[in-house]
Amino acid sequence: MAIDDIRSFLQILDHEGELHHITAEVDWDQEIAAITDRISKRDDGGPGLVFHQVKGYPIPVGTNLFGSFRRMQLAMGGHDADMLGKQLAAAIRSELGSTSFQKLKVFLEREDFRPLLVEKPPCQAHIFDKSPTVEKYVPALKTWPKDGGRYLTLPLVITRDPESGQHNYGLYRVQLTRNNQLAIHWAPSSDGARHHELYRQRMQKTPVAITLGGAPALMYAACAPVPKGCDEAAFAAFLRGEPVPMATSLIHGLRVPAGADFVLEGYVDRDETVTEGPFGNHTGFYDIPQRAALFRVHTLTGREDPVYTCTVVGPPPMEDCYMAKFTERLFLPLIQMDYPWIEDIYQPMEGIFHQCTFLSIKKNGPGEGAERIRQLWSGSWWPRARLLAVFDEGTNLSEGSGLLWRLMNSVNPGTDILVNGDQVGIDATSKVAGEPGFESDRNPIKESAAIQQLLARRWGDYGL
Repeated sequence: MAIDDIRSFLQILDHEGELHHITAEVDWDQEIAAITDRISKRDDGGPGLVFHQVKGYPIPVGTNLFGSFRRMQLAMGGHDADMLGKQLAAAIRSELGSTSFQKLKVFLEREDFRPLLVEKPPCQAHIFDKSPTVEKYVPALKTWPKDGGRYLTLPLVITRDPESGQHNYGLYRVQLTRNNQLAIHWAPSSDGARHHELYRQRMQKTPVAITLGGAPALMYAACAPVPKGCDEAAFAAFLRGEPVPMATSLIHGLRVPAGADFVLEGYVDRDETVTEGPFGNHTGFYDIPQRAALFRVHTLTGREDPVYTCTVVGPPPMEDCYMAKFTERLFLPLIQMDYPWIEDIYQPMEGIFHQCTFLSIKKNGPGEGAERIRQLWSGSWWPRARLLAVFDEGTNLSEGSGLLWRLMNSVNPGTDILVNGDQVGIDATSKVAGEPGFESDRNPIKESAAIQQLLARRWGDYGL
């Protein structure tokens, strides 16, 4: 069943034994983050956490709610990422377009993915005072001691293309600066920044809404690698199996998730910026301060029973790693549509997601491993990957020691390591005729089929 808000999600997590309630008073200043960080480092990702007594606030804070494979599946209504990926690939295969991205974009324009508009949405049940101070109502966290301030780390930043009317739901970090002013950290290449530039060219300020909470599928979709210009709400509708309930913002008519706990409405002026940062990131270091878009809050609305949902960002493994692993499995069938020679992919949490990817590939001739790496760098999926390594078909990519063994025994540093600026590719496939290092009489060691059958039949006799 599709989940429309965080309250419903928490009830499901409770029922499934995936939630831990903390009733002791805790501080939003580093204490909640430190607790969450330690729990996230458990092998299974630890439980989701709800802090019921946050110093200075009457509402609870939820963290690590997406921080396990099981909870990511529950967030999508119980749908498994591998299954969803296969369904998506099958659904878009007949659409127009030469790439999976082009096909997906056409597919998501279907009428049955359009949002359901709600006239009296829960997210507008309470309207706060005019020009509200956000930190008065929202218990935003300060995570690390040298952070530049308090951050919204799991917000949906909503903008609209002034030409097409297409909405964008982006997961960008947002810093609380002073009073009703926030700093939005959107990358120049993001749809949010692109929309802002279009408004600048029209000599207009950019309408923006920032929502906290809402449908978990939409919160995930906001960070999924959907094609530029796609409506993430339509993608969330596919993941949920039904459209996302939406409301119309009060001051500028943007579509916002009806089940959100808070909705911040306002504008980003044409050229006004503010210093954002430092920010402790998943690299293990602080991002340095930089100029960011200045968002002025004009209206704040919310539910009658809000929960503030956020994530803690730091060295892996953490909650965002499980969101990234869901993406890995979900998009594999689409990647294979573009590159049918890819058998499997694995993105280790330590590699900070897309920056490090291992692939097992089907190799047919000399030089093909290196050529595949170059193809991937020039394509849509891994144009900025810092490390790409390709292995033989059938390799267990998640076995760290096994991969290292293959690297040490297969890679010739002089010929098998590719450098493209700040990117490195490693061809760890077995050598074939025509490649340096190929040995025609080199035979891999392997148990005979007869011995394998014998051991399977007699294993119980050995008392092992």
